[in-house]
Amino acid sequence: MGNYTERFTAYFERDVAQKAAHSLSDGVRMGFHICEAHSNSTVLESFTFFREAGLNRVIAAPSPQGALLKSEIDFHLPKASAELLLKDSTEEIAQIGIAVVKLILTTDRERRISVRLGAGFITLLRKGYFGVLTSGGSELASFLARNGLSGMNGIKAALKKMTGEV
Repeated sequence: MGNYTERFTAYFERDVAQKAAHSLSDGVRMGFHICEAHSNSTVLESFTFFREAGLNRVIAAPSPQGALLKSEIDFHLPKASAELLLKDSTEEIAQIGIAVVKLILTTDRERRISVRLGAGFITLLRKGYFGVLTSGGSELASFLARNGLSGMNGIKAALKKMTGEV
């Protein structure tokens, strides 16, 4: 297991991460790709986050570009963003969600997290992904609304921009 895989395993095992992910169905899969400088640069390390028996789990890819489990969502994180998230010790779901969304929305290419969808809106809804957003409560909901992601229609429009469909 690589350095980032080990560190994110501990990150996702925290109580706050378990609570945030409680709505996710067993078997959901998210790919994480830690990149050198920006989300389109060399991948340093990859791993898959998944849910099993109601708990967060992480499995390492055999190599940085190695085959991962097929994911519903893939996140490409510049290592600067990975470090920011890993060093943040907050135990508040809303604050973690806001930090992640800010890194997705930033125009700073050296910190911007790229999100790629491997599943459609209905699949994401059925597997509990939107429950992660609601676990952040009104604080995260207000932040999302201020940034044009108000309600399911706003989120669906953002997903459509990412995939060109939905």
